[in-house]
Amino acid sequence: MKRAGEILENRVESSLKIYTLWAPLSVPYDLLRKAFAEYYGISPAQYQIRARINKACKWLEKLFVAEVAERLGYADSFAFSKQFKRATGMSPRIFQNQRCSSILQDE
Repeated sequence: MKRAGEILENRVESSLKIYTLWAPLSVPYDLLRKAFAEYYGISPAQYQIRARINKACKWLEKLFVAEVAERLGYADSFAFSKQFKRATGMSPRIFQNQRCSSILQDE
């Protein structure tokens, strides 16, 4: 299961479906999905979203929201912003502003 998680984390920039990413593992998708959820405690889709949002948080320090959305394979910045807010409780722009203000306060 660790390998399945690594594949999802390493391919956050891919807009491919999970079952396509896992094809090289040569295990039936339904079986792998169930074992994955038991191992990690969340579904593969939730894991993939979490990995994408974690990558987005790093990129938002240096890139515009639209650039992050494009790099992560979202259809548009609105879809990315909606998922980011659902996952973090704040919009990407608010995240960037808070990040910048905390950096300025540290100086």
